[in-house]
Amino acid sequence: MPYRFITTLLLACLANTCPAQSTQPQIELTHLDTIDVPGFVCEIVDYCASEQLLLSTDSHWKTLDVFKVTSLDPPIITAIDFDDETPNVAEGIAVVREPTSVAVHPTQPIALVTVLGRLPGDGGTVFGFDLREKTLGRMILKQPVGPHPDSIAISPDGKYAIVACEAERHPDAPGEVWVIDISSLSPDRFARDGELPAHAVPGLKKLLGMPESEVEPEFVAFDPQSRFAVISCQENNLLLTLDLQTGVPTFGKPIYLTAGAEPDGVSILDNVQNPEGKTGCLVAAAEEGKLSKYGYMQGHSVSFHWLDPNDLSTDATPMSRVDVRLLVKPSEPESRRDPEAVKLVHFAGRTIAVGTTERGDYFYALDLADPTKPRLIDKFKIGDRPEGLILVHHGEDLIAITGDEGSYGPGTLSFVRIHAKN
Repeated sequence: MPYRFITTLLLACLANTCPAQSTQPQIELTHLDTIDVPGFVCEIVDYCASEQLLLSTDSHWKTLDVFKVTSLDPPIITAIDFDDETPNVAEGIAVVREPTSVAVHPTQPIALVTVLGRLPGDGGTVFGFDLREKTLGRMILKQPVGPHPDSIAISPDGKYAIVACEAERHPDAPGEVWVIDISSLSPDRFARDGELPAHAVPGLKKLLGMPESEVEPEFVAFDPQSRFAVISCQENNLLLTLDLQTGVPTFGKPIYLTAGAEPDGVSILDNVQNPEGKTGCLVAAAEEGKLSKYGYMQGHSVSFHWLDPNDLSTDATPMSRVDVRLLVKPSEPESRRDPEAVKLVHFAGRTIAVGTTERGDYFYALDLADPTKPRLIDKFKIGDRPEGLILVHHGEDLIAITGDEGSYGPGTLSFVRIHAKN
């Protein structure tokens, strides 16, 4: 009886039938389309607005797939072919080995792509590509980094690229967070111009009290003002904070999550108040979770944490944690959902979070007017096994785009319109 009561209460709080405040617009979500792509899979995505290009990683063909965007709403895209030898098949930019992540520069037509090494434990590579029409796909950077680079993000000010090197599948390889100084990066450079200043941030062993080989950095997100970054460590149930205001990037205090959380995607939003009325940053973590040795599911939630961006030596404040299984399909509370990605955004005077579940193929949105009491806006199914997630401004709307891995073909791209109705 107590469990049933608590579950019912939670669902009542999350239900999208709760009335919105009269001063706020109503948020409407529309699944615009899900489009098959030429590759067998479609994973991490990003968008270059200046060139109207949508990019996605393809682990099957080991390419960076590139799509010309004619329209975002309705979605009209065309795959660009970089290999003339195979007729009637649009093949992306070959990167030789498996690409794991892609990030577009905030102010320049440049894409950075992380690529695995030849063997588990080998160092990976960050490739840079020119996205301008006349020189599209030209390599401008070949930068070595740590073992198994799993995620890359670029600071909004264009100063740093941070790479989470998971060192997966090799027990002795160190997990590392790499910082690359890209302040001099230009689409006019050549790969032969050499490497950029880069290093693995020291201090993980001392910070976490464990060997670097046991640390597995997974995903990177930046504060919108480039003051700090957060890196999820999936196997360690924690989030690393990285202070970028100290001259030399330095680890701050970790955010420890519940056992079995296994965080994957993370996101940061500034100008959010904590319960005491202090303005700081909200951090969201998609807790992918797992089946425990006792036979019950752990994680499968999205959690929210507040922190002071100017003092990363203090503890983050837990705000709330929502069980995504109850959120997307309450009738199946024990089914795996595997929250994969989450994004925070201020939109139309509202604070919202959108996310995806790799299992069940759901897209959902939460109202965070009170981050301690998230409220469901809407949910629906999209493409098969969504992984990557981005938000693109389109007039007064937002367009959410997901890279859907699929079950070995075809991968898809899903488009969702987020609209404020007054």
